[in-house]
Amino acid sequence: MADRYTEDGSAAILYPSEEEHARMPRKRLVLGLSMLLLLVLLPQAALAAADPVYSLSISNRKPAANDDITVVVQGKHLNDVYGYEVNIVYDPDKLTYRRAKAPSDGYGFTAGETSKGHIRYAYTKIGKVPGDSGNMTLVTLTFTARGAGSAAIEIADVKLVDSRMASTAQTVGVQATVAIDDALAPLKFTDLPQTHWAYLAIRELVAKQIVSGTSATTFEPNRATTRAEFTMLLVNALQLSGEAKIAFTDIKPSDWFAAAVAKAHKVGLVNGKSAIRFDPGGKITREEMVVMLMRAYTIMYGKEPGVYSATRFADINEVSAWAFNSVSAAAELQLIKGRTAAQFVPKGISSRAEAAQVIYNLLTTE
Repeated sequence: MADRYTEDGSAAILYPSEEEHARMPRKRLVLGLSMLLLLVLLPQAALAAADPVYSLSISNRKPAANDDITVVVQGKHLNDVYGYEVNIVYDPDKLTYRRAKAPSDGYGFTAGETSKGHIRYAYTKIGKVPGDSGNMTLVTLTFTARGAGSAAIEIADVKLVDSRMASTAQTVGVQATVAIDDALAPLKFTDLPQTHWAYLAIRELVAKQIVSGTSATTFEPNRATTRAEFTMLLVNALQLSGEAKIAFTDIKPSDWFAAAVAKAHKVGLVNGKSAIRFDPGGKITREEMVVMLMRAYTIMYGKEPGVYSATRFADINEVSAWAFNSVSAAAELQLIKGRTAAQFVPKGISSRAEAAQVIYNLLTTE
C-alpha cells in the first residue's frame, strides 16, 4: 500500500494502489480456503487423538438356561492396530464358555482360561500389512447360560500392538449383564419328546453340561450306554478335576474319554475288566452301572450306603454277588427303579436314558 503525505509532511489517509487493489480478492480467497481446510481437518485430528473406547454387545440379555449367548467385543477410535490381547472376565457359575471367533483377515486364538471365569484372547495380522484404524470388532464370543440369575461379563483390559510393534495397555472395566430365566429351555432333540419318562432329568443334565446328545438334534435315549460314556457322566457329575495317568492298555491318550477314565480310576470310581483292560466300548449292564453309581454316592456324600439284605425286586437272586449290596442300597435310597415294579433285570444293558436318570437321582437325593 503506497504511503501518502500532505504538503506539510503529515500523514494522509491511506488508499491502496491500483495494483494492491487488484491483489486483495486473491488474498481473501486464499485466507478463506485456509480457514475452511482447517475446519475440515480439525475433527479428524481430534478423532485420531481420542483414546480407544470399548463396548460389549450381547445377543440375548434374557436367556433361558441352556440358551447360547453371543457377545461381541468392539473397539472405537483405534489407530494402526496390528494385533491385540483382550482379557474377559465372566461368571463361571452362570455361564459356560464355548468358543471365540476372530476377524477373518488374521489369526486369533484363546490362550486358555488363566483362571476359572477368565479368558485371554489374542489376535494378530500376518505379514507386512498396515494396522486397522477406526472402529472394529475385536472378537465374538459364545457362552451357554447355565443357572438362573444375573451373570456379568466384563472387558477387564486390552493391550494393543501397532504395525511398528509398539504396544499400549489400557484398563477398561466395561461390564454387561444377562438375566438368566429360571425356566430351562426346551431340548432340541427330535427323538426325545417332552412326554418321555426321562425328559426332565435329561434336560436338567444337559443344562448342567453333564450329558450331551449324540448330535445337535438327537439324543438316542434307547441306545446302549458304554462303559466309557457312563464313566464320563459320573466324572462330569462329580466335577472331578486334576490329572491322572491312564492305567489301561486299551485306552489311548487321544481317546475322548481317556482323561475321564484316568480320573475316575484314580479315585476308585471305576475298575477295569482286568488290571490292564478297561473295555471302554463295552455295553454297561444295569448292575455294573449301579455299582459305579454307589461308589459315586460315597465320594459325593462322604458316607458309605450301609449294608442291605433285602430288596423289593423279585429277581434279586439274579444279581451278581459283587453287586448285591449296591443294588439293594440304591433301591432303598430310591436312586434306581426296576424295569417293572418287581424286575430289576441286572444283566440287562443300560440305555442312555436310564443312565441319565440315575445320575439325576444321585444329584437330587437328600
